[in-house]
Amino acid sequence: MEKNIKEIESPSCTFQERSKEIDLVQSSINRMAKSQLQMKIFCVCIIALIIFLFPKSNEVGSTTHLICSLFAKSNECTIFVFLFKLIILLFILTLVIESLRTLDRNFLRTEKIYRIWYNYIIEIRDTNRENLYLMDPITMQEILKMHNRIDITKLKKSTNQSWALAFYRRMYCISLLICLLIV
Repeated sequence: MEKNIKEIESPSCTFQERSKEIDLVQSSINRMAKSQLQMKIFCVCIIALIIFLFPKSNEVGSTTHLICSLFAKSNECTIFVFLFKLIILLFILTLVIESLRTLDRNFLRTEKIYRIWYNYIIEIRDTNRENLYLMDPITMQEILKMHNRIDITKLKKSTNQSWALAFYRRMYCISLLICLLIV
């Protein structure tokens, strides 16, 4: 096994040690769930801020007017400015939403690993002290994989198709509608 997986010689675990470890894992699961909620709130705030701060003027001398005069004829300028602003705004919003979605997916995946680990330690902790107070999700995943408790492809698939990530699809649609209205 790896260096960071510790084996303690005593064969059984005391009730206090077991309850402390279970409390530690439960608090980690709660933290992951809280982090997911904070990520969604942060996503809404960032999107609102980007839309609010995005330039809306087509006045002479503005950046969009300058770009329009470089690439478009005068009669096509309004359509060009509209499309240019829409593409830039959607690119920025897509970048923000995808980054936050990736972070949220990571929190969800880690939370699922902790939940599986929680069930695993409840079953085995009476008989051994191996990996007592282990909180590293990568090491947990390796141990669970060794004991056939976790299927990595199934875990990745479940985090990609989760109902929690449907929030970000809704954010794409709402952002698109707002972009069309303000640009």
